[in-house]
Amino acid sequence: MCLVCLQCHLFRRMLESVSITQFGDSTMHAAALILGTCHYIMVSLSIVLDDGARDPMSLHWFDVLVLLGGLSLFLVASAHQMTCNAILASIKSSAISYAIPQGDWFDLTWSPLYWAEVLLYTSLVLLSQGRNSNLMRIALWVAINQSISAHRAKAWYVATFPAAAAALGHRATLIPHVW
Repeated sequence: MCLVCLQCHLFRRMLESVSITQFGDSTMHAAALILGTCHYIMVSLSIVLDDGARDPMSLHWFDVLVLLGGLSLFLVASAHQMTCNAILASIKSSAISYAIPQGDWFDLTWSPLYWAEVLLYTSLVLLSQGRNSNLMRIALWVAINQSISAHRAKAWYVATFPAAAAALGHRATLIPHVW
């Protein structure tokens, strides 16, 4: 189930890149492209190559609840990530200059896309019923990476839009109502 959800996530992200994302004049460093590509390849491989992947899934009632929780979290995070990407694309296509995004999870956190990514990888850990140690390490890596990126994004918003950022001080850096 983890691999199916991950592949759905990757396919959705590809579709977003093709049909929703409004690319600007900035370019991506080749190292970032290579790192991102390797990340997704390694995540897919880690799901099937981990020793825990060979164990049959438990159908005990608690484990089924964990699976349903993981699937629900995956669907919710995916929907919000897509919505927030659409909000960013609409700002880029309709504005002469960049504006502070508003709506959906942007009302709760400066970095809803990063938060959604953390939730997506958490959902994959739940879908593996915690049996895939590689996936747990990857989820930890994603949480740390996205936390650093969220901290930098908030600093950029505060420096670029100081008055608006002060008015939106209730927004969390990454995790709504926490940090």
